[in-house]
Amino acid sequence: LQPLLGKACKIKWPNDIYYHDKKIGGILIENVTKGYQLKESIVGIGLNVNQKNFNLLENKASSISKILQQDYDLEKLLAQICLNIECRYLQLKADKTGILAHDYLQNLYRLNELHFFQLDDEQIKGTIKGVNAQGKLLLETEYDMKELDLREVKFIIN
Repeated sequence: LQPLLGKACKIKWPNDIYYHDKKIGGILIENVTKGYQLKESIVGIGLNVNQKNFNLLENKASSISKILQQDYDLEKLLAQICLNIECRYLQLKADKTGILAHDYLQNLYRLNELHFFQLDDEQIKGTIKGVNAQGKLLLETEYDMKELDLREVKFIIN
């Protein structure tokens, strides 16, 4: 979506798509394994494309239409998404995982920015430094570097 929306379009760890501080979509991946080997992945993508009204979520969500100030052709968008997925799949198949990891990190929401996060019952200030090989968020606080799972941390977005 970055060619369409610019560099303000980011991935909020682990699977949301944000434009500035508003959610415009998400990606859900279900992996099927056999033993320690990945057998298949099922990927679902949800995007707010031409939605204009978000009611109670107005300050937390947006859509491509609201950002561009015009409706967007769904078939054209689907073709662009499929082309990008195919490109990334071919990189994965060619074992170019370093490129994939680099691009993910470069597009990570709030990377290297100081923000508040919720950990258990405590609000802390921290800076996202990346994601480790196991998919855990690397959050640097004033005291230490934390490796966090999805349910251990919550972003505080005003």
